[in-house]
Amino acid sequence: MTDPQYPANGPQNFPPASQPVPGSPMPPQAGGEPSGPSGQPAAPPPPAGKRGNILTSKPAIGIAALIIGLVLGTGTGSGKTASGSAPAPTITVTATQTTTIEATPEDNGSPEPTTEPSDDTTETPTAPPKRSYESLSSHQFKLMAKDPDSYIGKTYVVYGEITQFDSATGTDTFRADTGPKKLRISYGFVDYSQNTILSGSESKLKKLVEGDCFTAKVTVLGSYSYDTQIGGNTTVPLLQVDSISVYGSTD
Repeated sequence: MTDPQYPANGPQNFPPASQPVPGSPMPPQAGGEPSGPSGQPAAPPPPAGKRGNILTSKPAIGIAALIIGLVLGTGTGSGKTASGSAPAPTITVTATQTTTIEATPEDNGSPEPTTEPSDDTTETPTAPPKRSYESLSSHQFKLMAKDPDSYIGKTYVVYGEITQFDSATGTDTFRADTGPKKLRISYGFVDYSQNTILSGSESKLKKLVEGDCFTAKVTVLGSYSYDTQIGGNTTVPLLQVDSISVYGSTD
């Protein structure tokens, strides 16, 4: 039967329990100091103030104090903002009033320009009202020829033959035999019986000559008296020619 303190292959060469292991420090003796591996006394531990610990050096302590101060300051400011204890910033708005100063011209003795309403009013010309010209019966025509002053301003359609249009009458007036109906020219002759003076613009009458038979729209101007070639005097109707057209000639 084998001894339980040793392995099965036999006892090993272990040093006695009372002998120290080579190279290990000697156990301290009662009332003495530990000794080195060769029985030499062990070196004393370094003093506490002489340790080379970086955490306890002066630069490390200063940096740590600075970091702690920054952290505490940041935490304090954040806490005041979050809790609402810090006063809110005040925004002051200043209204600026703009004053406009009108420049007044210096009194240099010159009159100030004045604006006066203009009296130049341009009126659009309006066309005269369209006239209507009445055709006359033989009886109505004789009444007008008898007293033309009673028909002043009346407008009619008359027919006639030019009997005188020369230097004696002028370029804007002629004498004609007139009537209320248009008569046919037969063998160079037409029978209009009423002696009449007609007057109009030169441009309207410049192509008319003695012997022309015409249709005219006229306005009654009243009566007209003139001396005859035989030494007498006669009064006839005076008509204004508004428009005239030639339909034939007795020449």
